[in-house]
Amino acid sequence: MLWRMSEDKYTPISMWTTYRRRILPTQILFIVICSALAFFYRVPLERLAVYFVFFQLLAVFSAWQGTRVHNRLTEIERKRQLLLKATEEARANRR
Repeated sequence: MLWRMSEDKYTPISMWTTYRRRILPTQILFIVICSALAFFYRVPLERLAVYFVFFQLLAVFSAWQGTRVHNRLTEIERKRQLLLKATEEARANRR
């Protein structure tokens, strides 16, 4: 799963929780990509710095979007569970 689930799986998470969880593998990937660009394609350092900053911004944006989607799905699932519980209670009361 791409995002961290809390003890209560329907609890929203923050963007920084998502970002901090994935920071080390993401930074390693960025360094590998920039190193490959420098070694194989002889990209100048100025451009590598621009790519690296762009990757950082993209990582923050992705964490933000992933958190938005997760929290939206969490809210939908919470409403679905409440509706299911209310439906089961209504059926139990009819009997």
